[in-house]
Amino acid sequence: MVAERYRNVPGAATQPVTRFAPSPTGDLHLGHVVHALWVWGVARELDGRVIVRIEDHDQTRSTRASEQRILSDMEWLGFHPDAESLQSLQSGSLSPWRQG
Repeated sequence: MVAERYRNVPGAATQPVTRFAPSPTGDLHLGHVVHALWVWGVARELDGRVIVRIEDHDQTRSTRASEQRILSDMEWLGFHPDAESLQSLQSGSLSPWRQG
């Protein structure tokens, strides 16, 4: 259903990109998994890509250990992103609004 709507949008990208952006402030939870199913499902249905962007802007609560557990759990669940990034390493037009 989503794919049919998207394909009929004038000017829609030929290869859409979806994003999964958990915060590494704890472990992966059921809400993350449901969202990941949606993100990966839409991307695959549209022959798109999935980018995992770790939202590590909350430097007081974000931990490298949580980030690694999230990525490991995603791998175990079969969610394999096409690309990964850390929000804190992003720059560009949105960088003035970065937190951290």
